[in-house]
Amino acid sequence: MLGQAHRYFLEGRYADALPLLSEVVRLAPGHPDAYTTLGMSFEAQANDVALAARRHRRRDHRCQQHTTAAGTPTTTTAEALRASAAGYRAQALQMFVVAAELDRKNKVHAFASSLFRFFFFLGYPSHVCTKLLITLSTLLHTK
Repeated sequence: MLGQAHRYFLEGRYADALPLLSEVVRLAPGHPDAYTTLGMSFEAQANDVALAARRHRRRDHRCQQHTTAAGTPTTTTAEALRASAAGYRAQALQMFVVAAELDRKNKVHAFASSLFRFFFFLGYPSHVCTKLLITLSTLLHTK
């Protein structure tokens, strides 16, 4: 089942991979690979949604007056997509944290690289991400 989920992920079929991965997590809650692949699937979906948000931002910008019948502003498509991407990113981070806790041998490396990519994608400079990772690494090694 995990192998099929990995294939779906590699093919970009994230929606097909998620139910399989959820089932693997249910059946084997201590398996870090399932959480890692879940995290990567959520992260990939967030990237896809963020790309769609960028495309819609131009269209929404041209139609500045998004109002309801009452005259109050409505949420633009780009704003809704950005919120959705943020939700996927939060889920991805949560899955990476679980996977890192389960995989004690590679805890620092797996979690740190995922966290670095997460913060770098959010726009933090690489030197800030690196400093965060050094601090995190120190904390994890003291446990």
